Amino acid sequence: MGQSLWSLAAVALLFEAALTAPMPAAARDPTIVAKEAASEVAFELAECAAYYAIAGAAAEASLAHGPERDAIVAGTRKSGDVAFNASVQLTSQKVAAARLDLSIQTMTRQMEGSWENFSIIGAKYMWPCKDRVEAPDKRFAYWLKEKEKLPDVPH
Repeated sequence: MGQSLWSLAAVALLFEAALTAPMPAAARDPTIVAKEAASEVAFELAECAAYYAIAGAAAEASLAHGPERDAIVAGTRKSGDVAFNASVQLTSQKVAAARLDLSIQTMTRQMEGSWENFSIIGAKYMWPCKDRVEAPDKRFAYWLKEKEKLPDVPH
């Protein structure tokens, strides 16, 4: 968790750097780019919180009672809490909760409501979520580059 908090601090520093960086002639507004990148990271973190909530429930439903199961469930809950709290910090409680609920609904549909299909979402989210929770600053840097490529939308 310490590394995740450090990484969230790094996102804040990258956000500040993006706002103060000199703009080339045809560049997008860095404030808009940074806000869009932060929103993308926040969405991904809420999505990961949903994955960890479902993974914890899957472990509870499928593993035999005991210390190993308890450790797995506690670990997934901790990762989910870290992901959700980071999403809240980048947006708001209301937005993060709505994104979490939507992601849970989406993943449940992908599993067709059956724990037997958990591997469908595990294959899609397990490793990306691990990376996103451990290093949200890297995802922020990625999204900054992606958002800088887009044209500005007239207001």
